[in-house]
Amino acid sequence: MPSHDDIAIPVILEDTTLYVAIELSGKSWVVGVKTPGSGKVGLHVLKPSDTPALIALIERNREVASNKTGSAVRVICCHEAGFEGFWLARESAQKN
Repeated sequence: MPSHDDIAIPVILEDTTLYVAIELSGKSWVVGVKTPGSGKVGLHVLKPSDTPALIALIERNREVASNKTGSAVRVICCHEAGFEGFWLARESAQKN
C-alpha cells in the first residue's frame, strides 16, 4: 500500500500545473486549457500560426492561476506533430 507521501505528490503537482493542448490546422488553432484546481477544460480558437496570441493566452491563464493558488504555476503543453507543429516547436526553441 502506498504511503501518504506517495499519494500527496501528484495532488500537489496537479494544483500547481496549467495544462495546455493545441490542435493545429491551417484554418485555426484550438487550444484547450485546464487550470489548477479546475475540473473543466476551457477551449479557445486562435488564428492559425498566431504564436503571439497563443503565448498571451498561456501567460494570462498562468497569471490568473498563480494569483488563485498563491504560488508559481508551471505549464505543460502538448501539440501534434506536422507542418504547423514543427514551426511552433521551432519558435518555442528560439525563445529559450
